[in-house]
Amino acid sequence: MKDKKKIMVFIDWYVPGFKAGGPIRSVFNIVCALKEDYNFFILTSAYDLGDTEPYKEIELNRWMDEDGVLIKYLDKDHIKNAVIKHNVDEINPDMLYVNGIFSRYFSILPIRIGKAKKIKTIVAPRGMFGEGALDVKRFKKNLFLKYTSLTNMFEDVIWHASSPFEAKDIQSKVAKINRIVIAGNIPSVQKSSYSKLSKLKTYDQIKLVFVGRLNKIKNIDKVIEWVCHVQYGKKIILDIYGGGDDIEFTKYLQNISTSNNHLEINFKGFIPPDQVNKILPKYHYFISLSSNENFGHSIAESLSNAVPVIISKNTPWRNLQDKGIGWDIEIEKELFLNTLQDAIGIDPIAYNKMAENAYNFFNQEILNQSLLESNKSLFEDEGN
Repeated sequence: MKDKKKIMVFIDWYVPGFKAGGPIRSVFNIVCALKEDYNFFILTSAYDLGDTEPYKEIELNRWMDEDGVLIKYLDKDHIKNAVIKHNVDEINPDMLYVNGIFSRYFSILPIRIGKAKKIKTIVAPRGMFGEGALDVKRFKKNLFLKYTSLTNMFEDVIWHASSPFEAKDIQSKVAKINRIVIAGNIPSVQKSSYSKLSKLKTYDQIKLVFVGRLNKIKNIDKVIEWVCHVQYGKKIILDIYGGGDDIEFTKYLQNISTSNNHLEINFKGFIPPDQVNKILPKYHYFISLSSNENFGHSIAESLSNAVPVIISKNTPWRNLQDKGIGWDIEIEKELFLNTLQDAIGIDPIAYNKMAENAYNFFNQEILNQSLLESNKSLFEDEGN
């Protein structure tokens, strides 16, 4: 039998971390889905996003077998060039799978090592080329991209785009492109039947939910400000799950939130990924007006839990109203208010149909064998 390929994965944060959001879930899901086909070696930091203390009950700086996947969590003293290079030499992988593009030790250095050692290197930008993402520290990022162009840093890599939209972002920002492979992100799966998820929309209250990082890209401040202007005779509840590393912005969100007799806004804090499928079925609509979303695991998870969504057009999820599973709209106050007004005014029978459509769309259109095969092709294609 042919030996399984050794794939060395680089990522700043990995499970049990979850504060960095989607990229962790994207990598975790692809590894879980394909670990029977490949030997994965994951090199990551020993910290969750924003934390100064390493994960508890995890042995640091050594390879550990976690359900058939070898993972090494590096503490701060071991996150350095010599250690990263030593680990690549130790594993002698068939290919490198790099997640992100701006991290010194978990993106830039592995790409350079792959180039120097002529190891096939796949780079997944994880949405970092999107305009919304580039707006954060834009000058510094643009300077770096000019540097990569002058040094041909990316000339040998194969790009993993999670959608045609991300492929266009890569093409617009990278000077010399070797190849781009489009393979959609593998979403987390809940195993409940629709009958266990279905819920009759009542007229006593509408429950809205947001799950994600509390940063400016997500525009959760606009959601909070605008939802206060919705006209509805009954109660509206907006529960916000997540946190962020920008303490001042988080405080700002809490200060602008206004609850009254008809509106209740609750900050629920971080929620571990394995709890998301337990809380989503309690809500009627998932809301996100992100300026940039490479995939949107929370969107996919909402649909899988029969929760219609109201999201911005800055995601791969498009034409949702035609599909009868929600709305994708421009980030504009009156449009948002009109859309939300329409959503909360839907009668129970029509709502239940929309919820069922969301559940079926996830299971029939998103979670299918072709998705797994396209991800597998990333590591099977021998071309350069």
